[in-house]
Amino acid sequence: MRHIDKDFVINNINLKVENTKETPREILEADNPSAGNIPISGGWGYTQEDCVIINKDDPSVVQSIPFNGVALEYFFVEKRIYEELIIFRKPGQKFNGIKWEMLEQELIHKNDRQYDHLRFLIKGHTDKDWDYLNKIFEDNNKFIDDPEGFEKHLKENEELLSCYETDYWFDITSFY
Repeated sequence: MRHIDKDFVINNINLKVENTKETPREILEADNPSAGNIPISGGWGYTQEDCVIINKDDPSVVQSIPFNGVALEYFFVEKRIYEELIIFRKPGQKFNGIKWEMLEQELIHKNDRQYDHLRFLIKGHTDKDWDYLNKIFEDNNKFIDDPEGFEKHLKENEELLSCYETDYWFDITSFY
């Protein structure tokens, strides 16, 4: 697995609020119309100062239904990953086969606010590597009669994965 340098992540993967006219909420709602209104404000959640503020009292929230703030956190994690690695990237610079896993979670109390800090490992293949691996897979008849070749292909697939760690900060005061 190839680890992406932290500076590259900050400068080339992380989304910058100042580079868009829309808020994270507006971007996510536009790119995920079936999700409806997303009761968040704030930033993209890279730091505590840039946290995503989850608001269970947002006018879009149906108050007669129990509020699931944790599900909203996981929704946001997934959608930010897609924004960073697919939607906001130029053709030929996108990632494929993206997977993520939570490495740690910490609840932080600060100045009468409650924060949920999540750290994730993100993995995916660049367009170039994805196309290369798929071509080999297809050229070898999906390794149907070649289990040894398939094992080698899986090993190369793992070696070509790009990965990085990233943070998600949520202000969860409204539902904690």
